[in-house]
Amino acid sequence: RGGKTVTRLSFREGAPSDPEGLAKKLRTAMGCGGTVEGDDIVLQGDQIQRAAEWFAARKVRVTGAR
Repeated sequence: RGGKTVTRLSFREGAPSDPEGLAKKLRTAMGCGGTVEGDDIVLQGDQIQRAAEWFAARKVRVTGAR
């Protein structure tokens, strides 16, 4: 990644049905760039805490947030 920090979101119980749509919602909510790589969503920057809060607000259980 050229020394840049990224946040990789991996989904244990299968990929979201619309990963591109979910990535777009996350990019908008976090005000950052990002992409979909395979079944993972990669956001630019250290977005771990913000992403965990975003999912928690939508009643999605988050594990492994470090």
